[in-house]
Amino acid sequence: MNRLTACGARLVLTLLGPTCFSGAVGAAEIVVGDGCTLADAIHSANDDISVGGCTAGSGADVIILTGDVDLTSALPDVDNGSVITLRGNGFRVRRLSSASAFRVFYVPVNGDLTIDNTIVAGGAADSGAGILSRGDLAITNSTITQNVTSGIFGGGIYSDGTLTLDHSTVSDNSAVFGGGLSNFGEATISYSRFDGNYAASRGGAIHHDGTLMLLHSALTNNLVQGDGGAPGHSAGGGLFAYFGSTTLLNTTISGNTIIDGNGGGVMAYYGSVTLENTTIADNSAPSGSAIFEYYSYPTLINAVVEGSCSGTIINGGNNIGCGFGGPTGLDGTLADNGGPTPTHALLDGSPAIDHAGPCNHPDQRGFGRSLHRCVTGTGGDQLCLDGLGDQLGANGVRARHRFGLGLGALLCGALGQGLRQRA
Repeated sequence: MNRLTACGARLVLTLLGPTCFSGAVGAAEIVVGDGCTLADAIHSANDDISVGGCTAGSGADVIILTGDVDLTSALPDVDNGSVITLRGNGFRVRRLSSASAFRVFYVPVNGDLTIDNTIVAGGAADSGAGILSRGDLAITNSTITQNVTSGIFGGGIYSDGTLTLDHSTVSDNSAVFGGGLSNFGEATISYSRFDGNYAASRGGAIHHDGTLMLLHSALTNNLVQGDGGAPGHSAGGGLFAYFGSTTLLNTTISGNTIIDGNGGGVMAYYGSVTLENTTIADNSAPSGSAIFEYYSYPTLINAVVEGSCSGTIINGGNNIGCGFGGPTGLDGTLADNGGPTPTHALLDGSPAIDHAGPCNHPDQRGFGRSLHRCVTGTGGDQLCLDGLGDQLGANGVRARHRFGLGLGALLCGALGQGLRQRA
């Protein structure tokens, strides 16, 4: 029942960029519709039998949606060692507001679920209202939205297993801790956005106490109400990193707010936290509008930070802001500058221009910073520029675009997105 995809393992998909998902190789396909409900399809996949009007499952299975699914009762668990891929084709799986409270999907310890190109909405549960996973969960090209916990953890997603989130959006969910996500396991998030989520106490976008890698992503416009108290009691308008290990690379944290507490952008509490090629801007909190740390001593590398930092921040090199020089020279508008997630551009004359190095990995948008080689989709080599214009040099120098209408130069700068605006 091992899952294979045409592109290889999940982690490889995540790090290489847009998912070329095609489902499990040799899997049985179960099409929802014409007498086959989603509930019956999951039963068929779990037990390798035909239930209702559904095709019998066989090992790893692909369930295919042909329309929206509105739920009036809970779906079966992804159980019995099942390996299931839900291919949503852009359709929605939603608990109707008139139904009793239940979460949309549950993955127990021995379950394995991939959700692709699906909207998961309307869940209501004590934790993990959209999805609660203790097993293996992969979410690609999907939206998790408008799910609400009545308890504490994870409005959109609760995971204490293995989570991969790629090219997806988690928005407008709510909880006490982790409006978008509560992670207690191993989570890798790439090319994704957490936007407009709400937490009553900690982590408007993400509450985390495990292992988290946040790559080429954006935490934007999330909100924590908070009720004051000691450091860490109410904190983390964008991210609350609670113990565990946290790595952010090429990520933007912008427009997040905590009304009564600490750390508008990031709260780093005891655990190991590294922020590299990351931009933190336009966040709000009574204390530590950008970063508040408590016995965590987070390390910044090639970062641009606007706003106040509270506590001991380790300078890993080439930082601007947070006590390491400034001003940043950021455009204050969070905008679509290319790529799947929004970024802040750099203004002309910003000290972040040509400030950092080496530039040996793509920026937040997925565009290259320096001259290097890469493999095309057909397996051959090509000269990999930035996808937009000419490169003028390698590590540590800027690479200009030929737009003529607005964006100017792609930089090897301190911030993750590396954009400069032309005046």
